[in-house]
Amino acid sequence: MIEIRNLSKRYGNFEALHHIDLSVRKGEFLVILGASGAGKSTLLRCINHLTEPTTGEITVDGVRSQGDRAGLRSVRRDVAMIFQHYNVVPRLSVLKNVLTGRLSAMPAVLSWFQLFPRADIDIARDSLRRVGLEAKADVRTDTLSGGQKQRVGIARALAQRPKVILADEPVASLDPKTSRSVLTCLREASRESGITVICNLHQVDYAMEFGERIIGVAGGRVVFEGRPDELTEEALHRIYPEGVDKPDPAATAAQAHAAAPQAMAAPARAKASLLPPQQQYTLEKT
Repeated sequence: MIEIRNLSKRYGNFEALHHIDLSVRKGEFLVILGASGAGKSTLLRCINHLTEPTTGEITVDGVRSQGDRAGLRSVRRDVAMIFQHYNVVPRLSVLKNVLTGRLSAMPAVLSWFQLFPRADIDIARDSLRRVGLEAKADVRTDTLSGGQKQRVGIARALAQRPKVILADEPVASLDPKTSRSVLTCLREASRESGITVICNLHQVDYAMEFGERIIGVAGGRVVFEGRPDELTEEALHRIYPEGVDKPDPAATAAQAHAAAPQAMAAPARAKASLLPPQQQYTLEKT
């Protein structure tokens, strides 16, 4: 579905991505895991040409993506983007925000006057239903919670009818319960519609819970590739050479109970193990 070969991105003398090779299957939920500044966002932005690669080749569904006008139209039609900070239009209704996902399929004159065909409105309402926001269709988006705004972003991406969804840290500013709701929406979209999802995360426990496969990135290089159950302590130290904050203790009630004493510990102690508590136990038993 997606083939990335020898992808590099330079900003002057700084190399944000270093010769990335990556294949992603159709319908796969792939998590890219790494610390801030590792190159995760740059990689996603290169895929949809929000950032132009310095070198390399990207193929989406057998078609080489290019940064010229025709290439951008093609990739923006097939590849939807979900941003960390919602990227909604606050003063518009929820439904109109979702309908912006249909603009690439509309004649320009209709989009200028926000004249959406009935078929597109039906697609937008169905997308809202899939993320549990159908009742909010006519509400101004600025009245919603952060988690609801992010689900509007997912609905907008679904309304685009894309082949690929790129999600750049979609739960970075959300609480644990809302984060799982948002990631569940993305996973269900992948499973129900066969959409390929590439999701950037920095939370280890979410990556292990939701990812079918995990790509670990550090310093602009791929340093791990494998299933969640292959994400060992040693692999995590390669992904997070400077250490990582201990994972979300709200994964389960038992995990929260086990992690509570550690929350009071010094930062160095919190970084002693990078795996969630239940994964530490599994490794010890195997």
